[in-house]
Amino acid sequence: MKSPNCELETLRSGFNCLTIFLSSESFSLKHLNLSDNNLKDSGVELLSDGLKSPNCELQALRSGFNCL
Repeated sequence: MKSPNCELETLRSGFNCLTIFLSSESFSLKHLNLSDNNLKDSGVELLSDGLKSPNCELQALRSGFNCL
């Protein structure tokens, strides 16, 4: 995945790794679909931490929860 030619289409991993993928300089995750996941509070915190990273390049996030 560190190769510049890597085009990851699907990633199935725990939320612990999510922060690593969102904040890493080595990975450029552009689209993330979490619609079939149950984030709970700890998952939301990990997602939030990753999104705050200056290295985060996420352009589209799809989730299964509604924010009111």
